[in-house]
Amino acid sequence: EQAISSIGVCHVHVHNVATLFNAHPQVELIACSDTTPLVAEKSIAPYTRDWNLDYLVNEVGIPNTYDDYREMLEKADLDVVVILLPTFLHKQATIDCLEAGLHVLCEKPPTCDYEEMLEVADVARKSPGKYMFVRQSRFSPNVQAAPGSRATCADCENGGSRCCPPGRLR
Repeated sequence: EQAISSIGVCHVHVHNVATLFNAHPQVELIACSDTTPLVAEKSIAPYTRDWNLDYLVNEVGIPNTYDDYREMLEKADLDVVVILLPTFLHKQATIDCLEAGLHVLCEKPPTCDYEEMLEVADVARKSPGKYMFVRQSRFSPNVQAAPGSRATCADCENGGSRCCPPGRLR
């Protein structure tokens, strides 16, 4: 059995990820953490940060929650971490988890730019943990050309504040 944690609960899909992992017989979801939002939520509605956190605790049954993932890394006995943070936080969280010897699955994109990816790759080579990231097609020309697509980070929710800082990943 693998002890798994989620870092980040603000995304709309976190409840699906947690539900799928929780259904797996070799997985035990033992903790989750998040960061302080850059922009306060205006309400508690389905799939918002507070709604997701309540769902993870009361529906999925995750017993331990933390406001700072670094505290979770110190206190929880983890094997695997799934990083679901805003993109601009992926690099440091990934490095911290790999340096703690954990296996890491990071959502896409894994970093904001090539130089950050080189830093992550260097740490991953030295870590006993395995590193993986989810690949999808958000920035491919065909997807960008589709009506209603998010062609750049600046188009993301909250004017890009939940994604990469302005001027990155364009």
